[in-house]
Order: sequence, then C-alpha cells, then structure tokens
Amino acid sequence: MANSLATYRAGHVGATVGVGKVHTGTVMSYMSDQTNLEEQLAHFIRTVDDLSDIVARQEGEISRLTYRVQMLMEREAGRETDAGGSATMVDQRPPHY
Repeated sequence: MANSLATYRAGHVGATVGVGKVHTGTVMSYMSDQTNLEEQLAHFIRTVDDLSDIVARQEGEISRLTYRVQMLMEREAGRETDAGGSATMVDQRPPHY
C-alpha cells in the first residue's frame, strides 16, 4: 500500500494499518493469532512447571536411593568383615577369573 504507515508481519499473517483506515479483517486475524500464541505459551509454561516438579521429585528419590545403596554397601562390608573375610574391594576381580 502506498499510504501505509506500518506493516506488521508475524509468520504468514500480516496486519497493515494505513492513514486513517484499519483493515478490520487483517487486524482481527492478528488478534486471533495473538490469542493462539498466548494460549500456546500458557500451555508451554504449564508443561515446564510440571516437568520441573517431576525433576525435583526425582532428585529427592535419587538422593534417598543413593543413601540406601550406600548404607547397604556398608552393612554388607561389615558382615563380610565380621565373617572373617576382608572388606569387599570394588576393583577386585571375582575368584572365577
């Protein structure tokens, strides 16, 4: 348009505003696209929040499991020591090698 002051282009939809006139269909299309983008953004934010909660819960679970494995390893090492064997060395090969 020769007398257009500004042209906005977002993806495939454009809104053009001329001197003293507004193209209603184009502006409405722009508003609809903006609403769709806002809805998508809201869904993405909710998804990120949900994933953040899941990661936090898994971090706590991993910490508890790591602690339990450490306690079980210490308990088993104590049992082997009490039974007269040497402490278990992780780097040792089993006797059948």
